[in-house]
Amino acid sequence: MVVSAHSKHVVKGTSHRDVIVIQNPGHVILARAGNDIICGSAGRDVIEGGAGKDRVFAGAGADTVSGGPGDDSVSGGTGNDTISGDAGNDTISGDAGNDTISGDAGSDTIDGGDGADHLNGGDGNDVENGGAGSDT
Repeated sequence: MVVSAHSKHVVKGTSHRDVIVIQNPGHVILARAGNDIICGSAGRDVIEGGAGKDRVFAGAGADTVSGGPGDDSVSGGTGNDTISGDAGNDTISGDAGNDTISGDAGSDTIDGGDGADHLNGGDGNDVENGGAGSDT
């Protein structure tokens, strides 16, 4: 599913594996269950992966991302992102920007990337790497 609308929309996935690509900024993506692939835009998006083993690429902009329950892979992209892995063994990369990243429950791997990031692994045996910048 490719969304290219210029006005803000709420995009809802299915309970199956979805591929959602956002071309213009400002959308809310609710992927729901399934092992989804989600690509955000160059602007401010809200992305919720839902249950499943999701791969999320937030893109540029100050995004708010929740991987949802499951073993997710989340990349924040450039911008000051807020990222939550939720339950599961997640791999999270903040990339460039001053990001706030929380792993929640599970054994997570978190890389803040460039910027002054705030990292919180949550419950579980987590690996945290602040990357370049003044991180906490």
